[in-house]
Amino acid sequence: MERFRERVFRYIQKKHPRNEVFFPIYAEIKKVFILFESDILERNGQVKQLVRELQADGKNVTAWGYVDKKKAESAILRDYRVLGKQDTNFLGIPAEKHLRDLRMERFDLVISLNLNNILPLRYLELYANASFRTGIVTDEPYENDFMVAVPDEETNIVYLYDQIMLYLRKINAANTYHTMQAQPENKKKPARAQAATNNTQPHRKMYRARFSCHEKLWNFSEKNGTSLTSSQQLTSINATITNGTHMA
Repeated sequence: MERFRERVFRYIQKKHPRNEVFFPIYAEIKKVFILFESDILERNGQVKQLVRELQADGKNVTAWGYVDKKKAESAILRDYRVLGKQDTNFLGIPAEKHLRDLRMERFDLVISLNLNNILPLRYLELYANASFRTGIVTDEPYENDFMVAVPDEETNIVYLYDQIMLYLRKINAANTYHTMQAQPENKKKPARAQAATNNTQPHRKMYRARFSCHEKLWNFSEKNGTSLTSSQQLTSINATITNGTHMA
């Protein structure tokens, strides 16, 4: 059943290609969408603290979670809610009332704290109208634009959040964006690729950034059938990518 649900998710994912991915300038981010796995009592003190930190930084924050029980008890609010099994169908897709509320919003940034690959949270991220999506490194190359590798001994939402914020604040992303086309039919696993910078000519490749929070190196996953436009400069991550350079 889980394999079937995953195949359905991949199919729906292909039907929702993203046209543009904008690398954000942190100071210009206004609306943030946090996705999280709720604790069983739905207290979520750590998540609420992260929300307060972002709000103190001038961000408008929406936080939605999922709890692994039949019915969530938290109030359904516009900027905070917890979904339960009753709020999804047998495929893990959230109910239309939640997706309708989600479609009404536009976010500059999604921070997915989905450490355990919870399917309803992946659907929420998929359907979110967001310029940029961040989260933990996964085997699926197309779910997040920015992925952070977290060591097993540090697998918790606060550590993941701190590492994401560390790098977002370092990225100098002015005038840098991807123009993306539909997902390719070929589902080969992404290979590390050479990354070209200072090159304004369009390419038939798309490079999606993946970051190691320890080595602070840029690794790029390659997907054929997609073009890059504009300047290809990404700087301020303690590493410089030049044409022909492999980052291990």
